Amino acid sequence: MEFSLHTAWRDLVRRIAVLTGAGAGLISLLGDAPVHVAALRGAAGYFGCLLIGKIGSMAIASTTRRAAESAAKERNNE
Repeated sequence: MEFSLHTAWRDLVRRIAVLTGAGAGLISLLGDAPVHVAALRGAAGYFGCLLIGKIGSMAIASTTRRAAESAAKERNNE
């Protein structure tokens, strides 16, 4: 199986998002916040990490596409 940076990045982002959401919710509960507030904070942490991860994923896709195009041009010039 071939390594894919894009797939590895998505998996890492999903795991970090889950840890962030759960951590934010638990810390809110430890700080005596109501359950609905803790749940909203956890959801905000989760979706915030997913959003940042999506932006990073788009950057990886753009960079890989440019690198592939550059390599193809170099092969054609030889």
